Amino acid sequence: VLDGMEDYVREGQYVAARDGGSYIGLVEGLEYHHEFYEPGDVWVEAVRRGHKPPEGVARQYLIARARLVGFTRGGEGLESPPRPPRPGSPVEAVTGEDLKGIYGFDPSVEEPDWALRIGNLYGYGSGLEAPLDLRALTMHAAVVGTTGSGKSNTVGVILEGLASKRRIDAGVAETEGAVPALVVDANGDYVDYYCDPSLVPGYARVYRLVLEGSRAYTLGSRRLGSEVLPVKIDLDVLDSAELAELVVSFYHRGAREQAALQEAALQELLERGREHPDYGGFNELFYYDEGLRELDRILAKMAEEGWVHRSTAAAVRRQIRLFRDMMVRYKLLPEPYAQPTLGREFVDDLSDPSRPKLGILDYSVEGAPAPLELKQFLVYYISKLLFNAFVDYKAEGRDRVLLYIIEEAQNYAPNLAHYQVGFSIARSILHTIATQGRKFGLSLLIVTQRPRYVDPVVLSMVNTFIIHRVPPSDVPFVEQVAGGVPRGLRGSLTTMERGVAIVVGQMNPSPLPTVVRVRERRSHRVGGRGVQC
Repeated sequence: VLDGMEDYVREGQYVAARDGGSYIGLVEGLEYHHEFYEPGDVWVEAVRRGHKPPEGVARQYLIARARLVGFTRGGEGLESPPRPPRPGSPVEAVTGEDLKGIYGFDPSVEEPDWALRIGNLYGYGSGLEAPLDLRALTMHAAVVGTTGSGKSNTVGVILEGLASKRRIDAGVAETEGAVPALVVDANGDYVDYYCDPSLVPGYARVYRLVLEGSRAYTLGSRRLGSEVLPVKIDLDVLDSAELAELVVSFYHRGAREQAALQEAALQELLERGREHPDYGGFNELFYYDEGLRELDRILAKMAEEGWVHRSTAAAVRRQIRLFRDMMVRYKLLPEPYAQPTLGREFVDDLSDPSRPKLGILDYSVEGAPAPLELKQFLVYYISKLLFNAFVDYKAEGRDRVLLYIIEEAQNYAPNLAHYQVGFSIARSILHTIATQGRKFGLSLLIVTQRPRYVDPVVLSMVNTFIIHRVPPSDVPFVEQVAGGVPRGLRGSLTTMERGVAIVVGQMNPSPLPTVVRVRERRSHRVGGRGVQC
């Protein structure tokens, strides 16, 4: 490294060797050499006794080891290197013209519709920015990193980028305006966008979904461009089999394997309940005490007929009561003849390509003072609602896209081998979205502090990773699931400064991992706790 440039070279930085074109390389390691501090050199005894050798006469230099990405000639595209650059070829900082060979465009002068800029290339200032390729959005992504590493800021930057787009080819359909998004917000990190919708101007409205008894609901109000909505679910979007699965899964904390008879009995019970002359839908059936008593009568008759064993009937009765108690305690069912806020109409409105919206399910203490079990149940319900809706859109020939962001994903799709969360009702439907959602335009963005705590099936379907600083115990897992993290950068995974991330996968236009200093969000109240607007 040239004299005076040592302080500017960074591991993870792109450089260019000039030799009949530009050989683009990624700096994977830095190594200082000083001839007076080599093991066993002539000065070792003086150094051992605490004397300092004469610095000015020693040979000392910095070696930067770079891995070749490819070769470009005048920004014409990236090719395999025809040969190594010759010794003595000057190595310089990359330019926008060099990056044109990698990205297909010069980031210092243009921004295609498919590119979302999230920050600067590590080691460079503004003008040399790192884009994400939105055409790979439906292939699922993950943002991982420890607390304080910058995950929520990165997700906010992505949301702000999506909201500033006017036309995006997301791999499913071209949509006018922003990509609609729904965020499961663990700590109120995105409430800023409800407080000030001008931060995300591409969204026609920002919805903040909270529990009816929460402080956020009590103090919230409708404002220009945003609105607080109480969480009111619609059981009528589920058929008898889906509702039976939901009730049994909730009772057994996600472990339905040994409850097949109970699930079949409950499905039959709900089918018979629908045949009652006064049946007005599952919402009404669970809303009224009389509906509960009617289910008890039908269940008793099923036991008398021998259709169901009395012990199974007793278990089903307990499951129904537990489920109904939760509905009542947290006021999750709309009053009769009132519209649910979280139903099919909500998904239709949120994903409308002509007027895309941003939904924030606020799980902070301000928005959802409730146990984790309830939050897991709501993630199951919302995930089922979204998946069913997007399957229908595809069948109807309506191509729509939506980004479904789940913070603290380990709580909803846990890897039970490493994280015994004790309740995993949403895991199976998240498996389904991860494996099939891309066909219908439903994209996942998984956000987690501990990637090895997240279900491996879900992570195996993720094709883009944005990796912030991770704990040492997660480094092998990150290398395994992300793939392609260069050897020289692996040691940096545990020490990267806040806001620096390695981008790997299909949304990265570069064939090699790119180290990025993510820009700051336009507004961010850390954690969102106690914040009202």
